[in-house]
Amino acid sequence: MDEENRPITITGYGKEIANAAKIYTEKQKYGGINKSLNYKLIIFYDICNQADVPQEAYLKAFPTMLKGLALDHFYINQLSYLLFAKACEHLWNFFKGLGFQCKNLDK
Repeated sequence: MDEENRPITITGYGKEIANAAKIYTEKQKYGGINKSLNYKLIIFYDICNQADVPQEAYLKAFPTMLKGLALDHFYINQLSYLLFAKACEHLWNFFKGLGFQCKNLDK
């Protein structure tokens, strides 16, 4: 096959992300309320390291660490179009405010 007709292949890190998803347990995932995103990110980085997910693929792998309201928020607000750090910041700000509101309602 000549160079001009060769299909274009793009590495998407699907294998590595799938391996990371297999490692995760439900308890390790971030759901938003009453949990520390910073702590869950430590777990995320460790799992990504174990599964050989490179930093440039963290945003693609990010939904694997989310569940419930946090996962809904990720997709509803299209955080996959942001940089990884900005997506984390957006989630943190949203749930920090939500958590603060819930604590005040309990009082």
